[in-house]
Amino acid sequence: MANSVITNSGAKVALQSLNKINSQLDETQKKVSTGYKVADATDDGAAYAVAQKVRSDISGLNAANDQLGAVDGLLSSTLEAVDSVSSTLTEADSGVSAILTKLSDGNLDDETRAQYTEQFKSLVQQMNTTLQDASYNGTRLLGSTAEDPLTGAAYTGGSMDVTRNEKGQTYTVNASGTTADDLSFTDDISGEDLDTITSISAADAKTLLTGVDATGTAQTSVTIGTVNIKTLTSVTQAVNASANELGNDSNFVDNQKTYNSARVDSMEEGLGSLVDADLAKESARLTALQTQQQLATTALTTANSAPQSLLSLFQ
Repeated sequence: MANSVITNSGAKVALQSLNKINSQLDETQKKVSTGYKVADATDDGAAYAVAQKVRSDISGLNAANDQLGAVDGLLSSTLEAVDSVSSTLTEADSGVSAILTKLSDGNLDDETRAQYTEQFKSLVQQMNTTLQDASYNGTRLLGSTAEDPLTGAAYTGGSMDVTRNEKGQTYTVNASGTTADDLSFTDDISGEDLDTITSISAADAKTLLTGVDATGTAQTSVTIGTVNIKTLTSVTQAVNASANELGNDSNFVDNQKTYNSARVDSMEEGLGSLVDADLAKESARLTALQTQQQLATTALTTANSAPQSLLSLFQ
């Protein structure tokens, strides 16, 4: 090879080597600084596209779980109300069933009958107020035609569709559309006309208790004075059906949240395998490349000094 100050092949080779090492060093430093082996589309377009899709699914599942969590709170609050109403119906000695049994006794004197009637009315009103308060963060499942004293409008409520996964698919809570009125002895949960009832006869009490009148005909309600009162059987059936439905809804929501969380964990593990950098490996590679960079720089410096050596021949 000719000695020349015009063409320095050694310097070219050294420069190419240095450029290559610098490029690899930049790539490794990016992995170390970001923690990703695929930080953007320039690293690996196909892998980055897959990673972005997985991230979108994870985001969707987390958002779905946020909605499911809010509905879970609403279901818990509503179930507490329904369970309280159920307890009021069946509580020993002081529940609705016990009071109607006492009122069914035709030997009661007027004063005692009036006292038991007041107890029955108080329990009915207690159930009504419990159902009025069955809400969570201003949202209700059990609507009513009664007027809400705070808004002057009927209590809103009914079935509710909740997003259950990242695809936007939904699950319907309270699908039957059960209302608070369905679970009340009165036509709606205001119970405004209860005060007009002063005494419940033994015959009416028996019909309310058994759901069958004196002629053996099944009844779903009894009119006492001007007030329509549902039978214990019809109310109990409605309460039990609602408790069953809402309990199933609550179990579904809890299970869906757990399943979504497990899917998120699995997706994050898969995503990590796809795009996360092996920092121990990259750290060792970074050290090696920094050493190579120093050597390449030295080689380039040496190659660049060769033309200076040629000039000394002319001195």
